Amino acid sequence: MKKLLLAVVVLAVLYGGFYVYAEMEGYPWKRAQIQKDAVRYMKEKYGMETKSAGSSFNFKFDTYSAKVYDVRGDEERIIHVERNAYYDESGPPDEPMKRLGERLEDNYAEVYWGLRTEERLRETFPRVYGNEEIGRIRVVTTYRLQALEEGLSAERDADGVRIPAKPTEHYPTWDIRLTSKEFSEALLEELFSAIRLMRNSGPEADLNVYAALAEEKEGETRGKTKYLNLEFEKFGTINGIEDLRAALSEY
Repeated sequence: MKKLLLAVVVLAVLYGGFYVYAEMEGYPWKRAQIQKDAVRYMKEKYGMETKSAGSSFNFKFDTYSAKVYDVRGDEERIIHVERNAYYDESGPPDEPMKRLGERLEDNYAEVYWGLRTEERLRETFPRVYGNEEIGRIRVVTTYRLQALEEGLSAERDADGVRIPAKPTEHYPTWDIRLTSKEFSEALLEELFSAIRLMRNSGPEADLNVYAALAEEKEGETRGKTKYLNLEFEKFGTINGIEDLRAALSEY
């Protein structure tokens, strides 16, 4: 009787532990399945051969997602494929939308066009990328998912892989972090030249430039940090260094 009771207790503890794990991390077989489905999905939609780089579960929204990468490229260029619910949006705005089911969606357009923007910026502005006052440069894109029949262009790359349509809702952001705490005159000149060229011939991207954080004293950050936040559509308002200096802010 004691052995039976002990077995019941052990099973209850194991079940409880698995339930908590599944609620937070998802079911292992579903995480394995989304990885397989994502590879097939990318092949069907784009004709792209991919490999899985893992999976995850969002317990807040009860969704599974997989990370894949193009076998031809860099393993760090991760594409996200998620299984999400979708709804009938044709009804009146004041009525609840009818859930139609679940489908796979990807953010390859974000990855592809973010990479193209980064490549063009590097090619166009080698002096900016080599500037010693700059500690890090990256291109940040807006995370957006599109389903199987969405976001496709009519073009293919040299290997026959379909190219996603270029996003039109948001520009990517050229995100620059400085090693210095001030924007030097030489750096402002360099940024102004880049803004003028981007305004005339692209690439189209918003610009964020952040100075280094203020020095810490006694465990606290003192002073303010200067930054430049400039949307591409406002590049036309910058006609000289003084305009650029006036656009600087602090936080």
